[in-house]
Amino acid sequence: MILFTGDPPNPNTLEEAQAIIQELWELGRTLQEELARRNSEQKKPRKTSKNSSMPPSSDLTRGASGEPPNTTTDTSKKKKGAIRPHHRGGRTLLTPTREQWHRITGCPHCGHVFTSNSNCWDLHQQVEVPPIVLDVCNYYFQKSTCPNCKKTVTAPHPKDVPANQQIGPKTDALLSYLHLYQHIPLERLAAFLSLFANLNLSEAAILQALERTKKRVASTMDLILEDIKTSSVLGADETSWRVGGVKHWAWVFRTDRSSYIVIAKSRAARVPMLVLGRELNAAEIQAFETDGQSPEGGQVVVINRLNAKKREHYLFEVSGTLVADNWTAYNQVMLKQDCLAHLIRHLTYDAAIEEKQGETTCADLRQVLQDAIHLGKQRHNHASYPEACANIERRFDAHLLRPSTLPSTKTRLKALNERRDFIFPFLYNEIIPPTNNGSENDVRKLVIHRKICGGSRSSPGADRTAAISSFIQTAVKRGVNVLSALLQPQIIFSTS
Repeated sequence: MILFTGDPPNPNTLEEAQAIIQELWELGRTLQEELARRNSEQKKPRKTSKNSSMPPSSDLTRGASGEPPNTTTDTSKKKKGAIRPHHRGGRTLLTPTREQWHRITGCPHCGHVFTSNSNCWDLHQQVEVPPIVLDVCNYYFQKSTCPNCKKTVTAPHPKDVPANQQIGPKTDALLSYLHLYQHIPLERLAAFLSLFANLNLSEAAILQALERTKKRVASTMDLILEDIKTSSVLGADETSWRVGGVKHWAWVFRTDRSSYIVIAKSRAARVPMLVLGRELNAAEIQAFETDGQSPEGGQVVVINRLNAKKREHYLFEVSGTLVADNWTAYNQVMLKQDCLAHLIRHLTYDAAIEEKQGETTCADLRQVLQDAIHLGKQRHNHASYPEACANIERRFDAHLLRPSTLPSTKTRLKALNERRDFIFPFLYNEIIPPTNNGSENDVRKLVIHRKICGGSRSSPGADRTAAISSFIQTAVKRGVNVLSALLQPQIIFSTS
């Protein structure tokens, strides 16, 4: 065999030259066949936000189709429809704090000077933000000597005025709102207060204010979590986080009225099991393993770790349906609704691989899921809704049984067969959504804060961020004024 290293061969006879030519011919034909085989194979499409779980920001560098974005204007892709007219005169007038009346002194057209007694007036309203004036109160506490014991006595502090604390609770609430809801970093927040309120605070002083807010809302955390655990439908999602430069995960457990955030170093199933349940003790584990006895109040979940050499037992104390994506941490939950938006994106990616091979299994499955979502929205207007649901399931099962020669399609079909019971619960219970968009929206607020503020500097800072963010998101969902809720946390439970 010819090795293409060193100097080229130098045959001495005609027979040696012919042998070299023949070997080169065979090698060239082999390389040509290999090149033809590789060119005939379908190249995998690039992953984007349209066919995977990658964020939409990835499309800015390569386009939604996986190719570099076109900087020229493409009029064919513009949204069609009627052009809305300019909105005029719709601004709500505010109650004025002062008024100015301006009379006519002359005609601007001809210059004629005259006065008028007309009662016709045009109104123009201008709004200005007044300078922020700090409310600074000096508290004087009487000091004297007890005539009986001769010891120094000082008047007690009011409950809302702790000793050695210069910043009041309203300022604590404002700092927490601006940092964890409006996502203003500490350095810029200090600069803002110095410029607009003439209040010079260090970053350490702001962190102390946030810690006081955390202690103020701490009593509501268990109530928020209990509201989520007892809900008929709840959602969960997670996103990456940074704590002191080390990768962590921010978990969100939520309903339409509550949000509970946990920042942990793990992305494993142990986190949701400990948040929404508890770990079994030794006696409960023995009773479950020997006699199959389960504690009351939930579902026993057994997780095998370290190649089944270690088994962990949890009591999942949730009776409702969990709506989540396909992350393996949620696989042990019995009542679950898989996010169809995630499944449709994955099927879109697999359908692109199938396209040039003449297969349509993933595209057909994607169409069934899209039809199912549409059917769920029309449940009250559909004449034969139960029959339509049964037809959806028959179509889906028929596509799952179709043979395929592509490894990606085989893997997708196997995964869908394993998760078959978690795909269509929303068709039979209208309070169950087909996607986990609610959890994605709650997570997005944490992503924005992470991108702007860079995560947390320490574990106590991460716990502080999780607690206050949980409370603020819950207050917003319940329609409660955030600043008022941070001062009186219990009012979020007084709303209907």
